[in-house]
Amino acid sequence: MTDVLLPLAIAVPIVAATLPIALGLARPDAGWPVAAVTTVVHAAISAAIVVETAVSGRFSHALGTYQPPIGIELVADPLSAAVLALVAAVSVATLAFARVAGRAGTPSTAPTCCWSPGSRGWSSPATCSTCSSS
Repeated sequence: MTDVLLPLAIAVPIVAATLPIALGLARPDAGWPVAAVTTVVHAAISAAIVVETAVSGRFSHALGTYQPPIGIELVADPLSAAVLALVAAVSVATLAFARVAGRAGTPSTAPTCCWSPGSRGWSSPATCSTCSSS
């Protein structure tokens, strides 16, 4: 099982990043469920990597049929597993916060400033030609 964990930790987020585009053609609100499932799955993969490094120490996976130094080798040691777990924990916390805060934290009517090309500096949306046209 450990030979699959390291490639999955890389492949799952990359593949999942394309799913909202593909699924968005059928369902415009597909982004949130994909983000939630991907974050939880990635956290589980990270936890499995942490457990494996705690039990057996450093482990690696050579991509393709080429062994290092010619090929690419993915390595998990206790330090990289800890960083991976930290990233996964922050991702889960960010996902939970984003779901709770939603658009209520940043309504579209909030006063903002923008920089418009050719202007003399920062301007409010009411006077900005770029913002007021939308």
